[in-house]
Amino acid sequence: EFDGIDDHVIVPDSPHLRLAEAVTVTAWLNTPAETGQSVLGKNGCSNLRQNYRLGVSRSSVEFTVVDCPEHGKMVGGGGIKSDSWFFAVGTFEAGRIRAYVDGELRGERVEEAFDTGTLEAPLYIGASFYGPGLNGLFTGQIDDVRVYNRALSEEEIRTRYEAEKNLRISELDRLLAQVSPSESRDTTPPSLHSPRPAPDTQQSGAVVLTAGFEEHGAGIDVSSAVIEVDGVDLTDRAEIDSEGFRLSLSHLTRGVHQVRVSV
Repeated sequence: EFDGIDDHVIVPDSPHLRLAEAVTVTAWLNTPAETGQSVLGKNGCSNLRQNYRLGVSRSSVEFTVVDCPEHGKMVGGGGIKSDSWFFAVGTFEAGRIRAYVDGELRGERVEEAFDTGTLEAPLYIGASFYGPGLNGLFTGQIDDVRVYNRALSEEEIRTRYEAEKNLRISELDRLLAQVSPSESRDTTPPSLHSPRPAPDTQQSGAVVLTAGFEEHGAGIDVSSAVIEVDGVDLTDRAEIDSEGFRLSLSHLTRGVHQVRVSV
């Protein structure tokens, strides 16, 4: 994570990082900034030029090398989006300079073959060194920076992108992931089953009403159950649980009676 103010990484100079004939620089980036900034840079020829530099400006990736004494040669390629991870690559070999975004070639410049200038100087990540000090300090995230001493092929670059594109999550994706998905739930209220006595039947003597509750997704709230006989609420006299109810009726007179149950 780089704050764009003073955050940067310094990698000490090494002969393995002074690359004249061919070079590839790759990095995964996520930045909210649209101004020009440096991802990686190593001076070449002098501290006013870059052996190789990978940067971003607005919606483009920029890759620069130097043909000594002072001919900086840059290629740019668009297609990046702010606040989203993308894979930036720059390659150079035999005068051919290329820029890739997310595995696709987005910019190319072909010159007569030349070797890039080198210098015994550190490699900077999150900035580049120019003249008296640091330049293009980076705002955002930089991950998995790699420097190769050869030009990766387009197929190699695309293969790496496809293998790694789902390994990083942007802040927006992270926020969206915190939102719980809606759950589909059946809200159909419970129904009755196996009523006794069965509807439209005759019964002699004492009558005991029973029925089971069948749950359909909304749950069974026993406290909301209401049992009425001929319009009179007899809920308090019934035995009720989540499985069903039982109600003894010894006072019924001869005739037709209506029972209503809700839950």
